[in-house]
Amino acid sequence: ISVLTFNKSRYKIKKKERIDLQMTKKKFLVIIFIMIGMVLTLSGCGGSNKENKDYEKPVQNYFEGMKKGDLNTYEKAFPSFVETYMDEERLDDFVTMYKDEYGEDFDISYNITNKKELNNDDFEDAKSYIKEEYDQDVNISGGYELEVEATMKGSKDSDTIKTTMYVFKINDVWYCMESSYGMIGVD
Repeated sequence: ISVLTFNKSRYKIKKKERIDLQMTKKKFLVIIFIMIGMVLTLSGCGGSNKENKDYEKPVQNYFEGMKKGDLNTYEKAFPSFVETYMDEERLDDFVTMYKDEYGEDFDISYNITNKKELNNDDFEDAKSYIKEEYDQDVNISGGYELEVEATMKGSKDSDTIKTTMYVFKINDVWYCMESSYGMIGVD
């Protein structure tokens, strides 16, 4: 009788050990999923901590407008109070010039190689400039100095230029305002 009892209690212990082992596996899997979630979130892959790159949109509009000869896209790079020197005729002339220089298949690409966040003093300077030049009171809530490499290439030739562009978040929308060549596209 004692052998039979011993076996029953041993069976019960094994059964309890299995339940504990299953609980341990579940806890382990939960911990692993939590850790993976934390790693993804901290690395930006989870979406919640992705860097906001809205400041790149006006730079994209500037180069896309030039490449496609699309005045509306080009002008989206600038605040509405800025009168650009560009019109349909001038933009067509630029596209023709690019095709002559680089080939009918010309392309313009760009790469932002560096960015430096601007500070409140820079915002105040920009606001003063906008007030003086355009008689506009604006709210500036962000800004970057961007180092940009732009490449024009086609079947005939290619060139790369480096420029510094300044983008500001003016009244909650990002715009280009200036480059190392002066006010971009401004008469």
